[in-house]
Amino acid sequence: MSEGTAFSVASLTTLLLEGLALSVVAVRVHRIILFNDRRPGEYFAFPFGKTEILYVLMGAPAFAFFIALFAVLVFGTATLLAAAGSNEANGRAVTKR
Repeated sequence: MSEGTAFSVASLTTLLLEGLALSVVAVRVHRIILFNDRRPGEYFAFPFGKTEILYVLMGAPAFAFFIALFAVLVFGTATLLAAAGSNEANGRAVTKR
């Protein structure tokens, strides 16, 4: 496995584990705040079940949407600016109507 591939696999694994940990904590905090589900006497009150899986499944498309939106905005703007710059460099000024 090349160094770049290993880095990509490690990055994706880290992102997945962070998402899972965030979902467990977020669901637990919401249960405490909304339903007063404190579970006294439990030292590890962070279960992973159906609700946490649904939380991850809800967050993944939202994350992908915002990454795609950011990419379109950044790369689209860069492409338009580069195209405008190349037109001016070639002696063809861009006219506004």
